[in-house]
Amino acid sequence: MRILSVSMEGFGPFKNKETIDFSDYDTDGLFLITGPTGAGKSTILDAVCFALYGDTPRWHEPGAPNAQVRSDYCSREDKTEVILEFEVNGVEYRIRRSPQYERTKERGEGTTFQQATASIELCVGGPALAVKPTEVADFVQKLVKLKADEFLQVILLAQGRFQKFLLADSAERLGLLKTLFDIGRFAEYDVAIDERRKQAKSDLDLARLTTTNRIQTIVNDGNLEAPKDGEELAWMDAIVKEAESTLTLAKTARSNAAGQEKLARDALSIAEKQRQRADAEATLTELLTRGDGIKTERTLLASADRAARVLPLAELARTADDVLADIQVNVETALGAYDGAVPDDPAQEVTRLNQELGKLQPLIEIEDNLTIRENEIAQARDDVEKIETLLIEISERKKDLDVLRKKATKAAQSGPVARQKAASIKAQLEAAENAVKLKGKLVSAQDALLTASTTFGDMLDVYNQTLARYLHGQAAVLAEQLVPGTSCPVCGSLEHPAPATWDGEPVTEADLKKSESERDSAEGPVNAAKNSVVDLEGELRELAGKADDKTVEQLNAEKATADEELRRADSADQLLGDIDVEINGDEDKPGLTKKKTELAKKLAAGNTAITTLTTQVEGDRKRVDAARGDFASTTEHITALTGERDLALALVDARARHATAAKQATGARLTAENIAKGEKFDSLEAALEVLIEPDELAARHDAIAAYDQDLAGAKALLAQAVLKDLPVERIDVNEAQEAVATAEAASSEAISASSLADARYSDVVQQRTSIKSELKELEGLADRYKVLHKLAETVRGKAPNVRNIPLESYVAAAELETILEAANQRLHSMSDGRYELQHSERGDRRKGATAGLEIEVLDEHTGRARSPRSLSGGETFLASLALALGLAEVVTSRAGGIELKTLFIDEGFGSLDGDTLEVAMITLDTLRQGGRAIGVISHVDAMKDSITSQLRVAKTAHGWSEILKA
Repeated sequence: MRILSVSMEGFGPFKNKETIDFSDYDTDGLFLITGPTGAGKSTILDAVCFALYGDTPRWHEPGAPNAQVRSDYCSREDKTEVILEFEVNGVEYRIRRSPQYERTKERGEGTTFQQATASIELCVGGPALAVKPTEVADFVQKLVKLKADEFLQVILLAQGRFQKFLLADSAERLGLLKTLFDIGRFAEYDVAIDERRKQAKSDLDLARLTTTNRIQTIVNDGNLEAPKDGEELAWMDAIVKEAESTLTLAKTARSNAAGQEKLARDALSIAEKQRQRADAEATLTELLTRGDGIKTERTLLASADRAARVLPLAELARTADDVLADIQVNVETALGAYDGAVPDDPAQEVTRLNQELGKLQPLIEIEDNLTIRENEIAQARDDVEKIETLLIEISERKKDLDVLRKKATKAAQSGPVARQKAASIKAQLEAAENAVKLKGKLVSAQDALLTASTTFGDMLDVYNQTLARYLHGQAAVLAEQLVPGTSCPVCGSLEHPAPATWDGEPVTEADLKKSESERDSAEGPVNAAKNSVVDLEGELRELAGKADDKTVEQLNAEKATADEELRRADSADQLLGDIDVEINGDEDKPGLTKKKTELAKKLAAGNTAITTLTTQVEGDRKRVDAARGDFASTTEHITALTGERDLALALVDARARHATAAKQATGARLTAENIAKGEKFDSLEAALEVLIEPDELAARHDAIAAYDQDLAGAKALLAQAVLKDLPVERIDVNEAQEAVATAEAASSEAISASSLADARYSDVVQQRTSIKSELKELEGLADRYKVLHKLAETVRGKAPNVRNIPLESYVAAAELETILEAANQRLHSMSDGRYELQHSERGDRRKGATAGLEIEVLDEHTGRARSPRSLSGGETFLASLALALGLAEVVTSRAGGIELKTLFIDEGFGSLDGDTLEVAMITLDTLRQGGRAIGVISHVDAMKDSITSQLRVAKTAHGWSEILKA
C-alpha cells in the first residue's frame, strides 16, 4: 500500500484546502514534516486515518465521534472534507469523506446538519465503488486488509502509540495483541469450554439427584434401608421379587371373594321373586271386586265426552253476543262525541279533512326552523365582525414585524465578524494558557540546567585538580630520571637547576581517565538541559506571539465581550428566522400572509351566506303566515283539523264493526244448535246439563285407565315363567340383602388389595428399569465431565498444564516471539549488537493477573536481562522503533503479505542525543530501500539539517495553518 496524496479542507487547524502530493518525495524516499508545536503536523496523519476509517483516535471523544475534526475557523458556509488517494497492488483509489457538521441551508434561511458522507472510486474514473460510510468501511477493510488499530501500528506510528507496545505490562500487551492478531477467539474458546464444563457438571449433578431422589422415595414409601453405592440394581431385584409374591396372594383372595358374592346374590334373587308373586295375587283379587262400579262410571263419562264436544260452539255463540253488546256501546259513544250536527256522510268528511292536513303538514318544519335560521343569520354576522377584527390585528402585527426585522437584520450582519473575532481570541487564549503552563516547565528546566551545570562545574574542578596532580606527579618522575650533563627529555637543557618534586599521593593515568569520564558524563545533562531551555524559551516566545503578548486575564475579558457580541448576533439571526416563520409560515404552521388570505376568503363567504339566508327566511315566513289562518300557529291549525277527522273516523269505524258483530252472533248460535243435535242431544241446553268440568273429567278418565292398567299388569306378572316353580319355603329378603352386602364388602376389599399389589408390582418394575437407565447415563455423564474439566483447567493454565499459561496467553506469546525475532534483526544493528529483546514468562502471578507476555532487554555488556523501563530515552526510542518495525512486518504478513510502500513516524526524535539520532537516521535510511517512502514528523534542528526533502506546516496571521513545501 502506498499513500499518494491527501487533501484537507476545513479540517483541524486547516481552514482552507491544503493538498500534499507524497509522490513528490518518491525520489528521496525520506521526507520531514516540520513546523512549530501546535501548527498541525500530526493533523496530516489524522486526515489519512480519518479518510480510510472515518475515525481519528487522537480526537475521538466518547459519545461524539470526530466531534473536533471540523476546523474552529470554519463558518457555516465552509465545508469540511478529506480526499485521500492511495495505491494497492498497482491500482489507484480515491476516498472522499466528510463528518457531520452544521451548515447554512441551501434554500431558505437558518442552518441544518450536513450528514456524514463517504465514497470510494478509482482515480482513473468510472462509477463509485461504494457510496455510504458503512459500505466504504467494508470496502477499505477488504482492500487494505488492515483494521484501524493495525493501520496505526504498522503504517501510521502516531503520537502516544510508539512506545506503548514496548513499555506495556502483560495485560496491556495481551489486549494489543488480541486487537492486532484476532486471538480473542481463544479466550472465547476458554469461555465456551468452561460453559460446557459447567453444563456437564450441572447435567451430572441433576442426573445424580434424580436417581438419588427416586431411590429415596422408594425407601420412604416402603420404610426400607437405603442401598449401598453400586448395589442399587440388586436392591431393586429383591423389592421386585417381594412385590410379585404379594400380587399372587392378592389375586387368589380376590377369586375366592368373588365366588362367595355370587352365592349371596342368587339367594337374594329367589327371595325377591317370592315376594313379587305374593303381591301380584293380592292385587288381582282387590281389582276384580271393583268391576261393577267401573262399568257404570264408563257410561257417565261417555255422555260427558259428547257434551264436551258441543261446549266450544256454545261458548263461541255466547262470546259473539257479548261482543255485539260492547260495539253497540261504542257506536253510541261516537255519536255523543259531536257537539253539533253529525255529518250526513262521515266517510266523505274523513277524506276531505285528510286532504287539508296533507297540505299543512310540510309547513310545520319550516315554521319550527324560522327561529333557528334567524339565529344562524345573527351568528354569521358575529363571525364576519370577528374576521374583520382579526384582519385589522394581522395588518398591525405585520407592520410591527417589519420594523423589528430591520433592527434584527442590522444586528445579525455583525455575526461573521463577531464569530471570526471570537475564534481569534479563543486561539490567543489557548496560546496564553499554554504559555502559563510552559513557564512552569521552563522554570523546572532552568532549575535542572542549574543543577546539571553545578554538577558539571564540580566534576570539571575535580578533573582539573586530578590533571594538575597527575602532571605534577609525572614531572617528579621525569625529574628523578635526570642526569647532570644529560639533556632534559622535555626541554633539552643540560642543566637542571630546580628538578620537580612531589610528595603527594601518586595519580595514575587510570585515575585521570576516570575523572575525565565523570566530567564528560556530567557534561551531557548540561547540554540536554540547555537544549530543553532553548526549546521551551522558543516555544514560549511563539506562544506569546500567538497570544499577542496579552495575559490570560485580559484575553478572558476580551473573550467574554466577544462571546456576548456573538451571542447577540446569533440571537438576532435566530430572531430573523422566527420573524420569517411568523410571516411566511413553515411546515408546522401557516404564516401571517397565508392567514390574511384565508380570512379574506372567509369574510367574502360569510357575507354571501348572510344574504342567502335572509332571502330564504323572508320567503318561508310569508308561506307560514298564509297557512295558519286565524290560528296562532300552523301546528294549532293542524291539531284542530285532526280532531275533527278523528271524530268522523271513530263513527265510521264503530258502525262498520257493529254490523259485522251482529252477523257473527247469529251464525254462532245456529252452529251450536246443529252440533248438539249431531251428538244425539235434544237441544243445546240438554247437552250443557251433562257437562263435567274438564279437570274432573280428565281425572276420572285417568282413574279408569289406571284400573285397566293395574288389572292387566297383575295378570301379566302372574303369567311370567320366572314366578313359577319357586321354592315353597319363603326366604327372608332382608337377611338375603345383608348377606349380599357382606359378600360385596369382602369382594371389594379383595379387589382393592389386588389392584394395589398390581400397581405396586408395576411401579417397582418400572422404577428398576428407570434406575438401570439412569445409572448407565450417570456413568456416561461422569466420563464426559471428567474430560471437559481436565480440558478447561488446561486451557486456563492450571494443572495438568505444567507451564501454568492460559491458552490465549500462550498463543499471544507465540505471536510475541515472532515479533521479537523480526525486531531484533534491526535492534542488533541499531545498538551495535549490545541489546536484544527477549520474551519472558515471568510476571505477576496474582490471582486473575495475566502473565507470560513480559519483554526483557538482554544487555550483552553485562550478560543480564533487565526491564525496558531501565533504558535511557534514546535507547528506549531505538528499541521502540525496532519493535514497531518488527510488529509492522508480522502484522502485514498476517494480513496476506501486503506490501507497505509508505510509513509515517510521529514520535520521540527530540529525546535523542547526536549519536543515537545518527543511528536512528541510518535505520530510517535503510527503510526507504525498495522504493518505500518514509515520512518523519519532528521539529528537531538536526533532522532538518539531515533530511533535505521537507514539508513545513506554518500558522497564518489569522490563526489557521497552511502547508508549505520547503
